[in-house]
Amino acid sequence: ATAEVIGGRGATAEVVGGRGATADVIWDTKPYNSNTLHNYSSRYSLLLSLPPLTPTPPPPPPSSRLPPRPPRAAPPRSSRNASLLAALAAVQGEGCHLALGEKGPDSASLTYLRAALASSTELVRAGWRVKASERDVELACRAMGSLAQPSSAATERAVLKALAEYVAAALERFPSSLEQDLARLEGREGYEKVTGPERLAVVALASQKRALRGTAQTVATWQAKLAAGCPLEELYRDDEDGEWAEEDEEGEEGEGDEHL
Repeated sequence: ATAEVIGGRGATAEVVGGRGATADVIWDTKPYNSNTLHNYSSRYSLLLSLPPLTPTPPPPPPSSRLPPRPPRAAPPRSSRNASLLAALAAVQGEGCHLALGEKGPDSASLTYLRAALASSTELVRAGWRVKASERDVELACRAMGSLAQPSSAATERAVLKALAEYVAAALERFPSSLEQDLARLEGREGYEKVTGPERLAVVALASQKRALRGTAQTVATWQAKLAAGCPLEELYRDDEDGEWAEEDEEGEEGEGDEHL
């Protein structure tokens, strides 16, 4: 059977056909006569049911709330590492203390991770005695001074691996991407341009994502250098000026460090 749609939505369609013509809902337009066989001139009315047109809604704005922090970047390698970190907590407070910027982590962050992941031999060389406890705060501070410089490739590999995994987990916890945040700030891609307090929140989110992305790229570079056999004393040096330049200037709107 063939059909001819003679109207818009909610209209009826004319179906012309013979025996065996099928339709979901069909009425004979002529009075029903049981003695009359349907033939090719029989005409039927078919009701078409179409869903109403709805405009495509704009994309929902991503959340402007900060995501929960990922777990600790590097659990202590042993009880001795744990006691060293506990002693440090008396000075700098509990928790993971990492300052991450677009150029990577600062030297204090790397030192903190070494304290968590250094071998027992490295801890002894740094001055953290075998029987030292969390009450030896002054000794812990001196040991951190020694741990500010890398002493083994194995520990640096562990430090960079832990840092890369931590940053990746932190980025995954954000409900929106950096590109979405920038689109909201500029009013692009179907998003309304955010203003007022919400704009400040989105700027903060974009700033943290820039810091995390920059750290991820920097750490990947360090990992590649270490895998290629780069000497430890040159691992963290900047390729341009021979020194590792930490960020010490405030950026423009939306830029800054990520403190975790």
